[in-house]
Amino acid sequence: MYFLGNLNIRVKRVDAMLRRHGVKEYSVFYSPASIVWLYMLLALAAGGYVLLLPFKNYLWFAIGVATMACVLFYWAFSWLCNSFALTNEKLYIIKVSFLSKRFTAIKYSDIEWAEFGRSRGGNYVEIYSNQKSKRYYCFGLEVDSIDENFTEKCFDDLFAELKEKSVKCVDKFSEKL
Repeated sequence: MYFLGNLNIRVKRVDAMLRRHGVKEYSVFYSPASIVWLYMLLALAAGGYVLLLPFKNYLWFAIGVATMACVLFYWAFSWLCNSFALTNEKLYIIKVSFLSKRFTAIKYSDIEWAEFGRSRGGNYVEIYSNQKSKRYYCFGLEVDSIDENFTEKCFDDLFAELKEKSVKCVDKFSEKL
């Protein structure tokens, strides 16, 4: 989003959850669900008047329906926003949406490889360990776009830092571009 520049959005609930579990000295990669509010505000500002024009006699009803649609969209979207934190020994996957909190810790030695890619649900990291795999979507964690990211660290940085931790990383993302 060219006009926004680099926002450096932080998710304070991710930091709070890491502190609550006693994690210290970590590098965090936020996947903020709050950016959906930004998209929704832009959509409502751009097309809101046109959408509400037929309902001018029922304005409050239309505003209520639009608000409920925004809340439901945010709730559905928040399922796709996992943040990641790296320490010297473990990878932490954190989801902090108000209906589905998750905190998962995986030792680097238990990870056979990590696959980075994109699907209809957005960007994902699939962790393969002990002959099973689990896909974690991180829609708010974007690919590096020079100076126009929502967060300070991006999807590419997560890939590079996991490689530095001696985790085999497979890049399926570049194949789909």
